[in-house]
Amino acid sequence: MDVKTLLLLLPVVYSACPSPWNMEFQSSCYMIVTEMKPWAEADRNCGLHHPDGHLVKIETAEEQTFLTNYVKAHQAHLAGELWTDGTDVEVPREFVWDYGYDHFVYANWKHGEPNNQGGHEHCVEYGKSYNYQWNDIPCNNHYQSICEFEKTV
Repeated sequence: MDVKTLLLLLPVVYSACPSPWNMEFQSSCYMIVTEMKPWAEADRNCGLHHPDGHLVKIETAEEQTFLTNYVKAHQAHLAGELWTDGTDVEVPREFVWDYGYDHFVYANWKHGEPNNQGGHEHCVEYGKSYNYQWNDIPCNNHYQSICEFEKTV
């Protein structure tokens, strides 16, 4: 076995999540911010807690399940809905993750969503009200949020 093959077989070890980032899944750290803020302010707030912090990008069903289980277990401490990084502010009806401007590969919209009700729903929230599925909502609503950053190797 050559060195290159051997290196591919070694597990990837990531550094632990620093406080207050109290959730860890695969290569990301997460934290719930309980302060109620509009979407843009919530996103900026994530960056105050870590230089690479941003609102959560839910990119797989496994990540959705992990976050939903955590949120359900701590629901008593939460006000309701939580901001994600999803938005269609740049191009209406074309939802992307704002951090990195990545198009959704995975989505978990509530039936009938996104609907842009009233013509001004451009940010994505999720939580108990929609059975932890996604909903588009006005960005100036005040919600708690989930922040994320990717750990370094």
